[in-house]
Amino acid sequence: MLWRKAIPARKRKKEIEEGLKREFMETIQDPTETLDLIPKLLLSSTEEMQLILSNKETYKL
Repeated sequence: MLWRKAIPARKRKKEIEEGLKREFMETIQDPTETLDLIPKLLLSSTEEMQLILSNKETYKL
């Protein structure tokens, strides 16, 4: 799991030198975790944030 998220050192070094911000995407499988995380993300966002959410049936617990 860890190695799938790894970034080659040369690429990361170049990003740092050029002052680029890293974008990321994470898939959350657990509906409960998603429902807990959404309000926290909205309150803490300082820039544009794009979310793709499933339909309402997915979140029925």
